[in-house]
Order: sequence, then structure tokens, then C-alpha cells
Amino acid sequence: MAKKTKSNDESNTIDDKSEKENDNNLHQKSKIRISKPMIAGILLIVAGMISIMALIPYLTIDDVAIDDLRENDSEFNKYAENKTNEQIKNEYASNGTMGIIISISPILGGIFALIKKGWIISLFGGIIGILFSAVVISIILSLVAFLLIVFSRKEFQQNIDFSFFKRKKED
Repeated sequence: MAKKTKSNDESNTIDDKSEKENDNNLHQKSKIRISKPMIAGILLIVAGMISIMALIPYLTIDDVAIDDLRENDSEFNKYAENKTNEQIKNEYASNGTMGIIISISPILGGIFALIKKGWIISLFGGIIGILFSAVVISIILSLVAFLLIVFSRKEFQQNIDFSFFKRKKED
């Protein structure tokens, strides 16, 4: 059996104190408040990214894919009856580009929701995500985000500070 000495008792109490301090620090660090605007912002950013990822193939369509669609899809044949592959590629590219540009709106609204500024911009991003998303899951995410933004208006700051756009006055 080991004898307990005074130094062992002191080291045990010091170890106990440091463990309690570490536990308190971990407990304090884990108290991250997740708010409705934060969830809405994340959902809008994800919805915008999903739409962009769904629209990228429109930019990269080639002759092989168009020929395959002509052979296997009767609806596409009706659409592409009197069009060349080049015309179809141009239409797909312009539609994909417009869709990607529109999909930036939910991402922008999500960023503003994360920083809890610009309630109107966040709301607008949610509306654009609902109306113009390319994928159903993106529409659902935008709808949930929109509802969260509507019900969390009081958590947003009223004014957006655009002072970083202003020129500094020279003395």
C-alpha cells in the first residue's frame, strides 16, 4: 500500500481544480446560440449552391449529349425538331447562365441572414429561391428559410452599414 503524503493530497486537489476549470471552459464554449436567422442563412446558401450545381451541366452540354437526347427522348425531339445542335447548345448555355446568376440571390440572402443584417435582402433571397430554384429540394430549403426569416425579423439589425463603400476624407 502506498502511503498518502501531504504532497500527494495537494497534487490531487490541484488536479481536481484544473479538471473543473477545463470542464467549465468546455461548457462555456459549447454554449453557441443557434438562431433562426443562422439556420435560415445556412439553408439559403445550401439551396443556392444546389441550384448552381444542378445548372452547371447546361453550360457543358455537347453534341454527343444532344444526339443522345434526340434518339431517346420524344419530348426533346419536339423541342429540337428544327434546331441545330449549335442553337440548342447556345440556348442551354444562356439558360444555365441566367439560372446561375439568379441562384446567387439566395446565397446573398443567406449571407445577410447569417450576419443578421438586411432583413429585406434575406427575405428577397428566400423569395427568389422559392420561385426560381432549379431543384425541388432547393425550393423546399428556400421555403423553410423564408419562413424562418419572416418569423425572426426582430433578430435582424435595422440598418446596414455600407461605410466601407465611402471614400475616406483626406485631411
